[in-house]
Amino acid sequence: MKEDLAFNKLILVSQRYCDALFEISKSDEDLNSFKHDLNVVEETFKENKEFLDVMEHPTISKTDKKDILNAVFEGKVSQNILNFLNLLIDRNRMFAFFAIVHLFNNKFNEKRNIMCVEVVSSIEIDDEIKNRLIRKLEAIYQKNVCLDVSTDKDIIAGMILKIGDNVIDGSVRTKLEKMKRQLI
Repeated sequence: MKEDLAFNKLILVSQRYCDALFEISKSDEDLNSFKHDLNVVEETFKENKEFLDVMEHPTISKTDKKDILNAVFEGKVSQNILNFLNLLIDRNRMFAFFAIVHLFNNKFNEKRNIMCVEVVSSIEIDDEIKNRLIRKLEAIYQKNVCLDVSTDKDIIAGMILKIGDNVIDGSVRTKLEKMKRQLI
């Protein structure tokens, strides 16, 4: 029950901050800049977990946290995003940063009619296959498609496509597992 309340609070808080970022962006250029800058900050936090821990630590003063943020990101992200990060520090909302970025990226993609597809293949996919896959998916879904391609040798051969909540599994591993279950 407590987890549900915490999750609901996270979603509510994240949605409000995401909406606020969209409201202050006055142009498409601002939206593109915000998306880029938020992703720069997100990657920095992911690569340096200790950095995020410092930003969320309750005994470190807000002033020190803001000084660190400004030293790290000044000149790398826009002043609007720096102000946004400082606001999260002031309001003790850094815990929601990743959720805010996730919602912002989703809303950005929706506004731009972009659909991101995660592709897992057993081997590296060349540009020709990527382009054919993009064209095919764009024709089916009537959206601009961006691919996030990774490899996993465990799937033996084939591909797995993750489109939102849908998974299209064309891997040999899955086909072999289905055959094994049928034989048993």
